Amino acid sequence: QESGPPPATPPLARYLESIKNTCFYRLEGWWTYEFCYLKHFRQYHQEKVKDAGGSKEDVQITQDYTLGKWYEPPRKSDATPSTTSKAQAATADDAEELGEDAKTRKKFWSQLYGNGTFCELTGKPRESEVRMQCAHGEASHIVSIEEVATCKYVIHFSTTLLCKHPSFAAE
Repeated sequence: QESGPPPATPPLARYLESIKNTCFYRLEGWWTYEFCYLKHFRQYHQEKVKDAGGSKEDVQITQDYTLGKWYEPPRKSDATPSTTSKAQAATADDAEELGEDAKTRKKFWSQLYGNGTFCELTGKPRESEVRMQCAHGEASHIVSIEEVATCKYVIHFSTTLLCKHPSFAAE
């Protein structure tokens, strides 16, 4: 029997690979929100319009704001110091992105989406934080959207996919 370091826990992102090319939608009053994992988060308004003859109805987007685009965070040096095992390195990377919701006490995994549509009120591009939580028995979906500061958003997203990761296993 060999006793070595425990097998490395796969990074959280690996648990979400099945939604990589998927977009999720939430309708809130005037706005439709679209979250495309590892792509973008946007809000838009669409209206039904009739063609010139008035016989055919079509849907047209009349307002459209990108609230953030995914950008790959810079990788830490690929050369991991020999004093750190691969398992410890993977856990450390995930821990930097893990948080706990102050209201619900539920853990979440955070991703930042930046460089959205220019915000005239702040003079900066819009940006968003997507907080992904484990939700047993529920389809992956946008739970809510908050504008926490002018042109800065927090998206609460639930998925069963994260529930398999050890960081969320107790939830």
